[in-house]
Amino acid sequence: MDGGGPARILVTPGALAGVRPEVMAVTAYVALDPAVPDALDLMRTAAAQVDPRAYAASIEARGIATALGGIRQVLLVGTVALLVLIGASMLVNVVEQLRERRRLLAVLVAFGTRRRTLSASVLLQVAVPVALGLLLAVATGSVLALGLQVAVEAPLSFDWAGVGTTAGVAALVVLLTTAAGLPLLWRLTRPEGLRSE
Repeated sequence: MDGGGPARILVTPGALAGVRPEVMAVTAYVALDPAVPDALDLMRTAAAQVDPRAYAASIEARGIATALGGIRQVLLVGTVALLVLIGASMLVNVVEQLRERRRLLAVLVAFGTRRRTLSASVLLQVAVPVALGLLLAVATGSVLALGLQVAVEAPLSFDWAGVGTTAGVAALVVLLTTAAGLPLLWRLTRPEGLRSE
């Protein structure tokens, strides 16, 4: 019931199995061939031949596709912004850890550890958590997307462009965070870092 009005039943002709209910109005949804340019006009003509009061209108799928495309863009921008915030947080973490290990880093360089090795350790310190998080996010998102597509009987597809964009921004965040921490690393590994008060 719709606010005290007549009951509405959505049913296919096959489900009626020969039963002919008394109907006041019928709404039919028809899929038209987009290759036929005047398919909507042909359908209106056919509907008018059945009932001159028939009304035919098209439901544009483009409006839905545009709305979903806008949502996708907002989600991608939000993901990039989140990755930038994660990068800033990781940079603060790396800087704090380097300052705490100032003497240890200077001793390692004094004993012959190459700065390239220490730089690689900073890169790994940033890259491993981001890579694990990204792998977990892609796996979880793909499983959820697959489940939703199966639930609504949609064709199975994955947004590889979105995954690639996210992975590219994550790699850029890792590189920028590492590059921002390297000047401090090089400054802390000078021989002056061995002095203690």
